Amino acid sequence: MKRLISILMILFLSVSLNGCSLFSSFFEDKPYGQFTIWADGVYYPYLNDVAKKFMQHNKLIEIEVKLVDSENYIVKYLKNKVNKSVDMPSAVVLKGSSMLNVYKDNKDSFRNVNSEIFELSSSYTESRVHEVKINKNMYGIPLSSSPMVLVIDEKKLIEYGYTKENLKTWEDVCTVGSEIYSKSNGKDVLFKMNKQQCIELFEILVMQLKNNDEYFYLSDYNSTISRAKLIINNLKTKHALQITEKSSNSVAGIGTYKDIIELSGKNNDKEYVVTNVPAANIGGNTFVSGEGSNLIVTEQSENISGLVQFLKYLSTDKNAIEGLKEYNIFPALRNVYNIKLFDKKYSAFKDDKVLSRLSSIALKEDVVYNKMEIVNYIKDNYDSLIGK
Repeated sequence: MKRLISILMILFLSVSLNGCSLFSSFFEDKPYGQFTIWADGVYYPYLNDVAKKFMQHNKLIEIEVKLVDSENYIVKYLKNKVNKSVDMPSAVVLKGSSMLNVYKDNKDSFRNVNSEIFELSSSYTESRVHEVKINKNMYGIPLSSSPMVLVIDEKKLIEYGYTKENLKTWEDVCTVGSEIYSKSNGKDVLFKMNKQQCIELFEILVMQLKNNDEYFYLSDYNSTISRAKLIINNLKTKHALQITEKSSNSVAGIGTYKDIIELSGKNNDKEYVVTNVPAANIGGNTFVSGEGSNLIVTEQSENISGLVQFLKYLSTDKNAIEGLKEYNIFPALRNVYNIKLFDKKYSAFKDDKVLSRLSSIALKEDVVYNKMEIVNYIKDNYDSLIGK
C-alpha cells in the first residue's frame, strides 16, 4: 500500500512539474507585455486604431497610445528623463533628425533593435531605413515618407505666360519669378515660404548639389553649402522667393503629400498641377525627399517581444494603405508604391498620377547615410545660411 502511495505521489509531482513547465513555456513562446507609445498629430489616431486591431489577435500584449503636444515635447522629455524608468514610454514617434538630436545628448535614449527587426529592413527603401539608424544600429521603423514636389497654381502661372515646363531648373525659377514679380508690380511672388519650408528648400538644394557619394563628407560641406546658399540668395534677390511667417498664397510651392491634400481641400477654385522639383542644372537630380516620421523604440526592459510583434504588424501593406487613405500619411513601405491607387481628394489637380509621381521619387532618391546630420546642420545654422 505504501509503495502504491509513493508511486502515485511521484506521478502527481511529475505531472504537476511538467504542467508548470508547459505553462511557463506557453508564455515564453508567445510575445507578451504592456507597452506605451507616444505620438502627436495624425500619428496618434492612426497608431491607436492599428493597436486596437492588433490587440484583438494578440491577447497577451497591451499597446497604449498616448497623445502628446508635439515632437519637441518628446525630445525635451527624453533628454531630461532618460535613464529614469518612471513614466518612460516604450516607443515614440520622431523624425530622424530629432532622434539624432536626443542621441547625441545621451546614447542610452533609445534601444538598438537591429537583431529583432532586421528582417523588416527590406520592406522599406534604403534611404528611409538610414533615417532610423545611427552608427549602423537600427532603433525603429519608418512610418511615413515625404517625397518633395513642385505644386503650381497653373492658372496663375499661365496668366503670366508660363507653364510648368518653364520651371525645370532653379535658374529658370529665378528668371520666371523675377518676371512675375515685375509684371504684377510686386503683388504676386513665385515662392512664399516660412522658416520650415526654407529649411526643406535648402535641404533639397544640398541633396542636389552634393557629390554622388553615399556619405556627405565634411570636405564636401563648404562648397555644397556655399552653392546652395548662393541659389537661395539669388531667388531672394530676383524676388522669386519671399520668406514670411504669414499665411499667404504664392504662384508655386514646394510640398509633400500632406501639403497637396491641404491645398486640394482649401482651394477648389484654383487649378493646381504637380511636377518634380526644379533641378540644380539641366538634367540634374529631381528625386528628393524630406524627413519622414518614425516609430523609435525607447523601451529598456528585458522583454520587448510584444513590442517587436507590434512593429512587424505595423509594417504591413494593409496598415500602410489605411494610413494613406484615412489619415493622409504617405507610406514608407516600398511595396505600396507599386499598388495603383486613385484618390478623389485630388479634385483640384489635373494630374491624376500624383501618387505615382510621389512613389517614383521615394524609390529613386539618392541614399545618403548621414542625411540627418545634414538636416540638423541646416536647422542649427538657419540664420547664417538663409537669413530673413
